[in-house]
Amino acid sequence: MNFFRNPEVPTELYKETDTTRMIDKYNKFWFLCCCPDFWVKKVDYPDSFTRVYRPSMLVNHIVMVLYKLAVVLKVDHNDKNAEDEMIKQSKLHNGIFFSSCVCNMVLVGLYNFYRAVTTDATFITCISAWPDIEDRSTLAGLTRVVVYFLWFSHVTRNMGVFLITHTALLLLSQQYKNLQSYFEDLNKIFLEKELSQEEQELKFEVRFKKGIEQHALTLWCVDETQRIFQITFSSHVLLWCGLLISILPDVLNNDTHSPTMLVSNAPRVCAALVGLGYFMWPAGDITVEASNVPHAMYGSGWQCCHDRSPRIRKLVVLAMMQAQRSIELKAFGHLTFSYETYVAIVKMSYSLFSVLY
Repeated sequence: MNFFRNPEVPTELYKETDTTRMIDKYNKFWFLCCCPDFWVKKVDYPDSFTRVYRPSMLVNHIVMVLYKLAVVLKVDHNDKNAEDEMIKQSKLHNGIFFSSCVCNMVLVGLYNFYRAVTTDATFITCISAWPDIEDRSTLAGLTRVVVYFLWFSHVTRNMGVFLITHTALLLLSQQYKNLQSYFEDLNKIFLEKELSQEEQELKFEVRFKKGIEQHALTLWCVDETQRIFQITFSSHVLLWCGLLISILPDVLNNDTHSPTMLVSNAPRVCAALVGLGYFMWPAGDITVEASNVPHAMYGSGWQCCHDRSPRIRKLVVLAMMQAQRSIELKAFGHLTFSYETYVAIVKMSYSLFSVLY
């Protein structure tokens, strides 16, 4: 267990996979937004730039969890189909989430710019202590533009932090799929005709124990993810639920209820729905995929063992008992991240809207 308590980042190069290449690309974005030195591999930026930029941002990170999920747990077995599916899912989720956030910010800026040009209103995107809302001086106008771009950069940094959490959740989901294919592939050992029955059973036992070690390390990654992101999960729910509910007064206080009013609020509604699901969707996949691991263990081919049958049966039963433990990531210590919770929160907001409306 010292391996889990005192993890060390290996200095030698690792074997590159599509997963590590994906993290390398994300690392460039993380370096600029929030986390320099996040990944074990040096970021591909000029040395002069990194020397100036690196000291300006010092934060804690979860590099060891990502390293074990992307590298250590892929040494013995890496399901290519699960990896490709994870990368496609990452591109889809990130594309939808980033597009909704950026579009929302851009539309807010364009809408207020249009009002400032056509109605002589002031360009206000964020309420600041200064300048006053009715201050129409040139300096006040320039300050509001600067505040808007500072707000844009702040949201971009938050998107980088969200991307870290989302990537960790996707890698956990992929790892449970990887474990399933690992145990299911153990059946192929008994198809190797060049091995005797005793050699097949010995190889099966060694490989099955190796799978148990991988499952134990995966559970460690789950516990570390919950521990590291417990505040992030809770604040995530508050942030997006608050945004979803904050849209209600604008709708309720509008007497016309025209299509223009509905269209103007649509970007915020979409951003709230996508943002809320950005963590809950992959976290729900983790729960589903983890529940399938015991079935994969049961179908690993243990019934083909004869001489070692009693010991193998006990090993399989103990492994299945541990794998049957429900894997759930929670906010506030009680609110489970899942598809059911996501639907319940959205329905709750809609019910509140229906009652007030």
